[in-house]
Amino acid sequence: MIRENAGPPPANSDERGARPGRRPFTYFDAPGSRIQRRLLPSDKLATLATLATFILLFAMTVGTTIAVRSFIAEKSADRFSIVVETANTTVEAEVSRRLTELLAIEGLFNTRSNVAPADFDAFAGLLKSRGTLVEALGFVRRVEEEGVENFNELMISRGLTGYDLTRRGRAEEYMVVEHIFPNNSGVVSLGEDLGRDVYFSAALVDAASSFGPAAAGPFGATDPSSRDASVVIISPVYEKKSGDPSVDGPRGRLQGYALGVYQVEDLLGGALDSSDLDDVDFRIVDISKSTDGTEIFPEVGGDSSALWSSGHRLDRVVKVGGQLWRFEYLGPSVFGLTALERQVWVIVLGAGLIITLVAGGSAYSLLAGRRVARSDLAVMTTQLSAILDSALEGILLVDPYGRIIWANQAFANALRLGEAPDLAGRDLVSVVDTQGADIEQKDQFLNFLREVIKDPFTTVTREDVVVETPEPHSYALSSVPVDDTRREYAGRLWVFRDVTSERAAEEAKSNFVSMVSHELRTPLTSVLGFIDLAMDGAGEPVGEQTVKLLGTARSNAERLQRLVDDILDASRLENDALTLDMDNVEVCELSKDLALGVQALFDEKDVSLELDLEDDTSPVWADRGRMGQVIINLLTNALRYTASGGSVKLSAAQSDGHVEIAVSDTGAGIAPEHRERVFEKFYRIDSSRSRPAGSTGLGLSITKSLVERMGGTIRLESVVGEGSTFTVSMPLARAE
Repeated sequence: MIRENAGPPPANSDERGARPGRRPFTYFDAPGSRIQRRLLPSDKLATLATLATFILLFAMTVGTTIAVRSFIAEKSADRFSIVVETANTTVEAEVSRRLTELLAIEGLFNTRSNVAPADFDAFAGLLKSRGTLVEALGFVRRVEEEGVENFNELMISRGLTGYDLTRRGRAEEYMVVEHIFPNNSGVVSLGEDLGRDVYFSAALVDAASSFGPAAAGPFGATDPSSRDASVVIISPVYEKKSGDPSVDGPRGRLQGYALGVYQVEDLLGGALDSSDLDDVDFRIVDISKSTDGTEIFPEVGGDSSALWSSGHRLDRVVKVGGQLWRFEYLGPSVFGLTALERQVWVIVLGAGLIITLVAGGSAYSLLAGRRVARSDLAVMTTQLSAILDSALEGILLVDPYGRIIWANQAFANALRLGEAPDLAGRDLVSVVDTQGADIEQKDQFLNFLREVIKDPFTTVTREDVVVETPEPHSYALSSVPVDDTRREYAGRLWVFRDVTSERAAEEAKSNFVSMVSHELRTPLTSVLGFIDLAMDGAGEPVGEQTVKLLGTARSNAERLQRLVDDILDASRLENDALTLDMDNVEVCELSKDLALGVQALFDEKDVSLELDLEDDTSPVWADRGRMGQVIINLLTNALRYTASGGSVKLSAAQSDGHVEIAVSDTGAGIAPEHRERVFEKFYRIDSSRSRPAGSTGLGLSITKSLVERMGGTIRLESVVGEGSTFTVSMPLARAE
C-alpha cells in the first residue's frame, strides 16, 4: 500500500482559528455521536429557514450544474489534447520510418563510389516496389572542379546532348543530380545543379552541417488541376572515413546526397489517418519562411480553416528535415464524450431542482406540524441515501472514534460486510477484521485505518488495497477529514473506488513489453550467428564489398540487441522485478577491467581514455554485474558525445562513507534546462537531430534506476562548451 499526498499538520495547528478551514459536513445522529440536532424555536424561524433552504439549494444546484459543465468541457479538451499529442508523436515517428529508402541509397553509395544508371534504376525500383510512399529517388553527386569534364562526358553519354556543367559559370564544386528514378519526377531533373538553385542550396547546407536529412520545398504540382504538394528530402552520403587527413569532415569525404521526392499527403496524411482522427479536422501550414505560412495540406496555397466551425483547436509545430510545419487541429466541443457524459449536466440540474423542490416543500411543511415535518425529512433522507447508494464508489463516514456513522451499499459490497444499514454505530476496524472479506496484508491495512482515523489533518488521495475473495479486486482509497460547524474534528469521509481493470491494464502493458522483448532476442541471436558465418565464408567465399555490407548489417543487429536488452531492463526496473545479487565489489579493479574492454572503441574514435583510480579505495555494497553496467553506460555515453581528439576520464575516490565513481568528458556540455531530464527515457536535448549511432535513449534512465536500487545516488555537473561529469556515489560494503 502506498500513501500519496499525506502530509503532517500545519505548524500552528494547535492555535484556535489557525487551522485551515474545511467545509462542515452535516449528518444524522449515530449511537455515541457527540453532535446533536437542534430544533427551531419558532414558526417564524421555520419560515425563514424554509426560504433560506430553498435559495441555498437552488444556488447550489445552479453552481453544481455550471461546475459540471465546466468539468465536462475540460474533460473533452483534455481528451482532445491527448489525441493531438499522440497524433503528433505518430507523425514524427512515421516521418522517420518512411525515410528508410534514403538510408538504403546512402548505404549503396557508401560501399560503391560509382553506380551505373541501370544498377541505380534497378535498386530504386526495388525500393519503390516494396510499398514505400516515395514519388522519386535519386542521388546528387558532389562534383569538384577537376572532375567537371569527366562528369560532362558522363551526362552526354546518358543522352543529354551538349551538356555543360559550367554553362552558368565555373565554381569550386557542383551538386548535380546524377541519378533520378523515375526520370519524370516533376521536381528535379537529371543533370540539374541543385547547388545553384535557391530552393535547394539552403537544404544542402543544412544537411551537410547536421549530418542528417533536410527538406526543400514544398513544391506545387506541375499539373495545374492537381492540389497536391511535394517536398524533397535529402540526406548526406559520406565515403567511409580513412586515415587520410585531407578528408573534409568527421565522417569522411562528402560524396553527395541521397534524394527522395514525397507528396505531403502520402508522407504525413497516412500517419494522421492512423491516429484515430475521424472527428478531427486538420491542416498543415509551412511556416519556415513566415509566421502566417502557406497551407500545404489539404489545399496547397489555400485556407481550408476558413470553413472550420467552433470547437477545440490546438496547434503543434513539427520539424520535418529542417522545415517548420504547423499542424492545426480542430475537434468538436464534445470530443471523446459519451452520450451520458454529454447529458450529465442535464441530469445534475434536474436532480438538483427535484431535491430543491422536495427540500423546500419539506421545510414548508414544518408550518403545518412537527410530525409532518419529520415525515417529509425522512422522505428527503431516503432519497438522498438512494442517490448515494446508487454510486459505483463505496462511500463511508466515521466519527473520530472509528464508529461508522453512514455507509452506502457499494462500500458494504466491496468488503463483503452484508447490508449497509446494519453497519451504523459499529467500530469500523472491528467489523473489517471479524466480518469482512480476506484482504491482502490485512494487519497492515487495519493499522493504517487506525492511524488515519486518529489523525485530524492527513488527506489520503490514493491508498491501494486488494480484496482477495471471492476473486481479487483492487480498490483505491481516498480519505479527507470532516469538521463540524464549530470547526472541530468530527470524523472522516472515505471513498473506495474499484481500480481492478486499471491495475490489470498496467500489468498487461508490462507483460507485453517483456514478452515482445524476449521474443526478439532469439531471432536476433540467430541473425548475428548467421552473419558471422557468412563473413567467415561458411557458405561460400564472399568479396570485400559483401563483407562491408555484412558488417553494416551486424552493427545494426547488435544495436537492436542492445535496445532489446535495455527495454527488458527498463521494464524490470519499472515493475520492481529486477533481482540484484548484492555483495562486496572492488570498484577500482572492476573499472580497470571495463576500461580495458572498451579501449578499442575509444581508439577507433580517436578519443583518449584516462584512469584516475585510488588503489586503497574500499569495496562498495552493490551487484557486480549491474555496477559494471552502470560504468559501461556512462563511458559509452561520454564517448558518444565527445568529438575526435577529445578525452574521457574515469576516476574513483573514497569520501565520507561512500565511493564516488566519476566519468568526465570534453564534449559540448548540457544546458541547465536539460540536466534534470537527461535521465528520462528516450529524452533528446535537440529533438531536431537524430540520436547518435548506437544510442537507445534508455542508457541514462537505466543507469539512474540501477544506482538508486543499489542504494546509491547519481548527479550531473556540466558546463556548456566544456563538457559534462556524471558522478555515482555508492555506499561502502557492510562490515563482516
